[in-house]
Amino acid sequence: WSELFGKYKESKKCNLLEIGCGQGELGLILSGNVVKTYYGIDPDKERIRYAKDKGEGKKNINYEVGKAEEIPFKKKFDILFYTFSWHFIKNFDDAIKEALRVLIKDGILVILEPNEKTNRWKSPILTRGRPEFSEIEHKKKLQDLERAKTALYAQKRFAIIEERVGDENKPNIWILKRSIAK
Repeated sequence: WSELFGKYKESKKCNLLEIGCGQGELGLILSGNVVKTYYGIDPDKERIRYAKDKGEGKKNINYEVGKAEEIPFKKKFDILFYTFSWHFIKNFDDAIKEALRVLIKDGILVILEPNEKTNRWKSPILTRGRPEFSEIEHKKKLQDLERAKTALYAQKRFAIIEERVGDENKPNIWILKRSIAK
């Protein structure tokens, strides 16, 4: 992560907001050596409770219930990091407006998404060959990923400055900066 963020920001001096932090695993990693302060949001109250318990005592970690369309912070961030969460967004226009509101002028937006070509999904429901596999759920996931990618390329407020897509063994990554002054 240091290498990825470091191409665009001096990450050890940055405030980072992870959108879709789940149970906070990445927060413990990033807050240690990669960023100055880490904030994480997730709409699942139980996941946030668990994340807070794991991060208890760390002064540079903050977790709150929230979603991309309604970020619960008034502060500004150097990096917004959507970790496998962009495709869960219901209203991309609202999410983009919130990103503009909380991102500093020269901040970066990093989107990490599952690669639709992968055959190694975290969920057994999405993994062909597993007894739990569901063709319906797999198809829905692929549709959500396509809808999210379409929304990403259609929005005009952020310019894509780097993208890594196509390798089935790695997630897709997009890095964006503001394309208009706000």
